[in-house]
Amino acid sequence: MTDSNYKKHYRIVKDVKTLPIKDYLKDYVDFNTTLSACRKCPAYNRNWACPEFDRNYSEFYNSYEKIDLIYVKLIFDDYIRQKKLTQNQWDDFLHETLFNEKDKLTEELKVIEKNKNGIYLSSGYCNICKECSKINGEECMFPNLRRNSVESIGGLVVKITREIFDTQLKWIDESGKVPEYLSILNAVMY
Repeated sequence: MTDSNYKKHYRIVKDVKTLPIKDYLKDYVDFNTTLSACRKCPAYNRNWACPEFDRNYSEFYNSYEKIDLIYVKLIFDDYIRQKKLTQNQWDDFLHETLFNEKDKLTEELKVIEKNKNGIYLSSGYCNICKECSKINGEECMFPNLRRNSVESIGGLVVKITREIFDTQLKWIDESGKVPEYLSILNAVMY
């Protein structure tokens, strides 16, 4: 299967829930938990949108009253789920499916951010640049475009998806098999 065939083997389900920021902070933000998880990621302290930060993000939240949590699920058909992908095929698969949908969602979020006079939170680390300038100790080249992810500033993504969207996250494992679905969680604060 070539990467051009992946698009026709999944469908998108999208859901949006709105919470007051104070409730979100109380129930779904834990900086210590997310920082511990972030430390295990290769982007940790090597990406301007990832910890360690030089600002206090608990104060950052206080600039906003509400948060729209935007959950997107890519549900794969049986044809795709029966495939066993090699590492190269996984790279193509993720770019053609998950990353492609993330890019589309980012474009939507930019419009929503502007319309609501807010700021959006991405999913995963910032990938505007091929290699982040933080690695070389240089300033961010696009600070006005860079966005933190929900998890990088304390959002408990597993808890959010379980309690707010009534779903469990699925992960890519070592078997090479495509899970039933993959998820994207973004947000807009305003």
